Amino acid sequence: MAAARNSLVFTTIGPYTSWVLWLDADIVETPNTLIQDLTKHNKPVVSANCYQRYFDEEKKKDSIRPYDYNNWVESEDGLKLAASLPEDEIIVEGYAEIATYRPLMAHFYDPNGDIHTEMELDGVGGACVIKLLVYQII
Repeated sequence: MAAARNSLVFTTIGPYTSWVLWLDADIVETPNTLIQDLTKHNKPVVSANCYQRYFDEEKKKDSIRPYDYNNWVESEDGLKLAASLPEDEIIVEGYAEIATYRPLMAHFYDPNGDIHTEMELDGVGGACVIKLLVYQII
């Protein structure tokens, strides 16, 4: 997916664009300050930790739950699994039969924490990602 997005960016966007925001079509609610919140980190790529609002029937109240499990830190198990696969196969998170035990950013949510806390990642999904574009003008 990253290669396809990079191809789209570099074949369609001109040199006066600074940032590109990738937002999945099923994201229906964001803060009004989403772009400012992400760009203030001044990193080449920033992925938001996305959550979903829902009504918890058991607790009888509105709640939130992790939504995007595609932002992760590599693990030894993940590396071993990747080394055992053919070159044209990929690992998709969330399936017990291909457990990687990668720490997932979605599991590090702290409702009382700073929303701007950074976590270094080895892989990002696509729910909400912003990319800094750097052009070299020759």
